[in-house]
Amino acid sequence: MKYRKIANWTNIDEMRGLLFFAQRLDELSYPYSLDSYKSATISLRGLVFEAMELVEEAQGLDDDKKNAALSKAAKILDELKFRISGNQILRRCSTIDLDALLNFDSKEHNTTDTLRRLTVTFSEIGDEHYISELVEEVIKLAATNSKDQIDLCARELCSTLQLRGISRDHINSTVCDFFFGTRQIDDALCIKDFCRLVYPHHHQFRVVLGVDSNIAALDPTILQRRGIDRTGEDGLFPVMPDEEPFNNELLEKLRSDTDLDTLILARVQAADYESAVMRAKMKIEEVENLFKLFNHKASFPITSYALVEQACCGGIVKSIDAPRNQMHYIRDMRQTKASSVLKRFDDSISLDTGADSSRFNNIVNIHGMSLSSDNPDVQIVNLWTCLETMTPSEGYSTNISKVVDRVIPPLMLGYINRLVVNLLFDIIRWDRNSLKSSLRIAGIDKRLDLRTRFIILLVDKASEPALLNLLDRCRDFELLKHRIKEIAELLRSTKKSARKIRAHEEMVRWQLHRIYRARNRIVHAGSGPEYGRYLVENAHDFFDSVLMFCMELSSWKSGFSTFSSCFAYAEHRYRQYLVELDEEQVTHAAWTLPKMKGRQYILGY
Repeated sequence: MKYRKIANWTNIDEMRGLLFFAQRLDELSYPYSLDSYKSATISLRGLVFEAMELVEEAQGLDDDKKNAALSKAAKILDELKFRISGNQILRRCSTIDLDALLNFDSKEHNTTDTLRRLTVTFSEIGDEHYISELVEEVIKLAATNSKDQIDLCARELCSTLQLRGISRDHINSTVCDFFFGTRQIDDALCIKDFCRLVYPHHHQFRVVLGVDSNIAALDPTILQRRGIDRTGEDGLFPVMPDEEPFNNELLEKLRSDTDLDTLILARVQAADYESAVMRAKMKIEEVENLFKLFNHKASFPITSYALVEQACCGGIVKSIDAPRNQMHYIRDMRQTKASSVLKRFDDSISLDTGADSSRFNNIVNIHGMSLSSDNPDVQIVNLWTCLETMTPSEGYSTNISKVVDRVIPPLMLGYINRLVVNLLFDIIRWDRNSLKSSLRIAGIDKRLDLRTRFIILLVDKASEPALLNLLDRCRDFELLKHRIKEIAELLRSTKKSARKIRAHEEMVRWQLHRIYRARNRIVHAGSGPEYGRYLVENAHDFFDSVLMFCMELSSWKSGFSTFSSCFAYAEHRYRQYLVELDEEQVTHAAWTLPKMKGRQYILGY
């Protein structure tokens, strides 16, 4: 999360709920947010549609394949039931008892009736009505401290807009401009004005990019078939009927900002400016990849930003950054720290020298290959290959359920600690001095590392005054204040932590199955889902977390020289971890590998 100035907010005390909503919406759509705090990949209505597709597919299959398709649909329905439980806003939108409607076993149920039930559910969860109810709820709670309910509204609004074609980038930039820009925020009803800016309408866009001269050498008809024009000898684009010529001054500026002299204009339909650039870039990549069938060394570099005109609504032109590689949206180390960590692993891990050395090196290479590609479909296939290669298999085949079962323990063991470390990072980025002051008031032993001291601040009753001091210092950072309280309550109850971990495990299982279905769709049907770029972020996060766990374990004790031994340890340790939490055998749930005394303890070197 990031703190953004609220100089133009008035009457803050009467709008703290709205402020929390704006800060949470910013976090949900911010590309570098922790995976657990990002918007859901798919909305409620999207889940129903996914299940409908699988049930329709099952109707034409033989028994074995039919059961496999219905089993996939059952997982989606379990996720849907989980998401709608306790959602009173959704119930206000529906005239039917959704719990009763979805109370059946899709694997045992008649497929025709299952499809009928899902069709009714899909129709009942209307996006327009649902968005209106969510907005009305936020207005009603704007002056309250009902943060759990406001959080639900923010999550559901973001995922619903996202599935209707609005990009997270557009949501985030609109949130920042509207709530944290120059506009005066003095009334909760202003949320309606915000929603008008992000409401899902599709528009006609003209996107201009600078490209490499390789494009200029292509026959113009190749580009025109894909809705792309390039500038003529006069430096201008051809003008279609009912179009105005593109602003020549802006074109000249784009040329002067780059070494790429050739400009192209792509006509696309999209819901927002950022999505329009994404679609234009995909058109160029399509041409590039076709060209590479005949010239494998060619590349089509493009400018770092695009000129985008919403051609159907007044011709407003904006400068929009070119889309980034989705795999870059992850919490990275600084270069100096990365170099230091690499040296530590290179000196101590045994995975790269033992029986799994080829497996380890292939995984690292495939991960690097994924980073070199901007295509979400390629990245999903590669990242799933990494996960499948990493997990121990029987012979040469790996069952999806076994892959999921094996990656869950390492992901869950580090989950709570990851939330703690992420919160610590957010506080330091916001105000390092406030944290130092609170730790000083708490009087915690300075010889302890910062993470341990922070956990004591959150958990220890003796540190309560210091924690209250930190909360007071948060002032108008409502989201951070809420997160500190939330994590403190979680750490103080190991039973609550166990419930949180088990709930998160279910969500991760569902998402892993979704990634696998996307991978199969890409491999067998030739195209991935619309939300594939967001799945890339999840898949990359899962892969990095599991691989880092195995590397840490291998450097901790050299006997863990194979992935099989690492996963076996994780499985047994996770089972023991949950028992420890359930029976309150530990003081908190932020688990890490314990420090091990090495030979230095005895020999001094």
